[in-house]
Amino acid sequence: MKALDYDEAHQVVEAYTDLCWDGWDIVSWVRNPNGATNIRGEFRDGWGISKRFPLKSDGTWRVPDKYA
Repeated sequence: MKALDYDEAHQVVEAYTDLCWDGWDIVSWVRNPNGATNIRGEFRDGWGISKRFPLKSDGTWRVPDKYA
């Protein structure tokens, strides 16, 4: 996991189409038909599974290394 500051977080979200903002959280979403029955399932033009990366108390977001 890599810690991102405010500017880095915005660059990463702009660079990856599977990431978006939901308030102050970074959210990744991957199309998956099993999302209909998954606790993290979300419907966005089809079912998928989302994962949230919330803002930490130190002002950073921790995201998987593949995004950094």
